[in-house]
Amino acid sequence: MDAATQIAKHISDTSSERKKLSEQILKSNPEIVSKVQKQDLKGLKICGVDGGFLRKEFHGVTLLIRRAVGVCFEYKKGQVLAQYLPEKNPQPESFVLTPDFSPEDANVIANLKRVELEIKVALECAQKFSPDLLLLDGSIVLHPSSIPKKDSAAYELYKQVILMLRDLYKCCEDNQIMLAGACEDSRGKKFCNVLSNQLLRGKPEARVLDCANDTTFLYYLLNVGERTNHFSYTASEDLPGLSDIGEWRRKIFGVYVKPAEFDRPLRIDFLASNPQLQADKIAAIVNAISKHNKTYAYPSVLIEADARAKLSEPDLRAFYHSLKEKLGMDPSIFELRREQRPI
Repeated sequence: MDAATQIAKHISDTSSERKKLSEQILKSNPEIVSKVQKQDLKGLKICGVDGGFLRKEFHGVTLLIRRAVGVCFEYKKGQVLAQYLPEKNPQPESFVLTPDFSPEDANVIANLKRVELEIKVALECAQKFSPDLLLLDGSIVLHPSSIPKKDSAAYELYKQVILMLRDLYKCCEDNQIMLAGACEDSRGKKFCNVLSNQLLRGKPEARVLDCANDTTFLYYLLNVGERTNHFSYTASEDLPGLSDIGEWRRKIFGVYVKPAEFDRPLRIDFLASNPQLQADKIAAIVNAISKHNKTYAYPSVLIEADARAKLSEPDLRAFYHSLKEKLGMDPSIFELRREQRPI
């Protein structure tokens, strides 16, 4: 048996176990999933925010460029009216990191700089458009890779970003704007952990979930147009950065929706004082704007935001050549040798 055959058999056997377990769970606990409500989009305003980010190391500096775009879709009179913030095709912002930052700090600063601009644009969208739903690309909490140690050179920037994030939460809550984040390629295990701890504790079949993430298991558990029950995103108090968002951490939840037949379920994180009600509303809207392609389930407003915010290598090269014209043969902006090998 060749390697490909062995690997294919292993994957197939694992998937069969997941499918079998999903059928058992649905039979004994059908209440853990529900049909997504039908949603008429007429009269709704839905905003999506995404960012583009590129970095490149040179001999003495690291060049970074960033851009974030907010898109507002208003469903009115059978049409979708689109507005953009700051504009449809904004120029990217450019900056540099110098060698006095450690590689670890440089990575965290780069992540925070990307998130910083996205939160800023999201807050401006909330204030300008007053949407019914504001969707971010990714979670509405910071990823652990963006959380520095307290003695890090990135910590002051981190504190600023946390304050901006809390401002966004408050703005949305005060103005009754639903805030959610769509996690395009989530590999989290939060829902599997809920099942293991609440339904399968001490049972041998729990091992099936040990080697699964949420979406690989929920692909079998959910049918098209269904969602899971909501779950607390912050049930584990030891997650990095949770204490820094204060009491907001108790209002952050997650839910999985399956809008498309041949794609994985989509994880949605959301802010809510009434999570059951908000889960119903948000799941219905996200399902309605994500089900247009059978093999790719993602909110249309975020697809548009991504298309406007995405950066390419020529964008970074343009910034580099602008610096080179001003500096000439300065060793700080020499390209790395490994990228200039003649052969």
